[in-house]
Amino acid sequence: METNQFNPYRKRLIRKGIVSGENYGIMDFILPLFEMFVMKNYTDPSDRAQYIFPEFSD
Repeated sequence: METNQFNPYRKRLIRKGIVSGENYGIMDFILPLFEMFVMKNYTDPSDRAQYIFPEFSD
């Protein structure tokens, strides 16, 4: 996805208070526990090795 295609979605998430767009090129989740939810449900388990969420372990 090109940057210009992603921008409307990024702006919508910032406006809704789900992510922070303060840092260039990085979006930080600000909605409590949302990062854990995304990592648990929308990433490949091998990509989650850097995150430790014992309460959400398989």
